[in-house]
Amino acid sequence: MGNKIIIIILLVLVALAGGFYFYNKKVEQKRPIACNMEAKLCPDGSTVGRTGPNCEFALCPTTEIKEEATTKTGTISGTITTSPTCPVERIPPEPGCAPRPYATSIEIKQIGKTFILKTIKSDDLGKFNTELPLGSYELKPAGGSVFPSCGSTTVQVESGQNSVVDISCDTGIR
Repeated sequence: MGNKIIIIILLVLVALAGGFYFYNKKVEQKRPIACNMEAKLCPDGSTVGRTGPNCEFALCPTTEIKEEATTKTGTISGTITTSPTCPVERIPPEPGCAPRPYATSIEIKQIGKTFILKTIKSDDLGKFNTELPLGSYELKPAGGSVFPSCGSTTVQVESGQNSVVDISCDTGIR
């Protein structure tokens, strides 16, 4: 009878040890994996991070490029001016205080994208003109280190159309 009790106790201990082993093995598998915060820059300008159990980069989004859309273009043109040019503007305006043309570079980004698609320059009369594929764009003229301060402007380019954009930069004169 003493041997039977020892055998039963040993079987219970083996069963407990086996249960403990398999429980810990399942707990180890459920531990979350932490991936570093690196980002991959995709061709369309978006970024993707690392995911999954192997911390691999996610796939970049794909966009279908229709042959028809890539061949059609439109143009944008316009003038960049700076104003005010006098500390006090009067009514009627004085001819010497009219907005002045501003020669600068203009960065063009497609709306929703992070990269600069094209950089163009306005001439000495502040005029610019460029051809672009169809879509919505943000135009950002380069201002000075403080003034003139130029804000962004959005424009829609349509097939075969010329979109006119006039941009005014603030000189800071008050």
